[in-house]
Amino acid sequence: MKPLLSVIICFFICCNAQAKIKDSEYNRYMKEMPIYPKAKAYDLKDFVKIKIKFYMTEDSFEDVTGFYIKQMEKKGWKIEFPNPLELKIWYEALNKDRTKTPNIMLGLINPKSKVNCNITIGVVKDARYPKDMTIITIYLTDTMLR
Repeated sequence: MKPLLSVIICFFICCNAQAKIKDSEYNRYMKEMPIYPKAKAYDLKDFVKIKIKFYMTEDSFEDVTGFYIKQMEKKGWKIEFPNPLELKIWYEALNKDRTKTPNIMLGLINPKSKVNCNITIGVVKDARYPKDMTIITIYLTDTMLR
């Protein structure tokens, strides 16, 4: 699990994304975030200065990704990245080549808020788990960072 955490943490550091959200704002927006049912939660705040919510589930990558796309649109969030065409191409490529480990990052904006949301969804294949685990990370940033 340590290599996976390192990859996730390095990704956010490399993107130079430092959250500048007040705790009260962060907590309010995190309460609005849909949480995938049956996902076990982990808090990564002890590892990094930024707050990252981390979840794991045995459900399929496709189910989890579809859930977040539908739920976020219902809550007023718009997918900024990838655009709909890129998302369609990405899904088609994933369905053609099942040898690659699936992963995606959704960049979301909410016109009514001062917060961006980044959701990464990926699969980890590890002998420690009876089946492949889908991992979800949710990270909020201030819109001033765009």
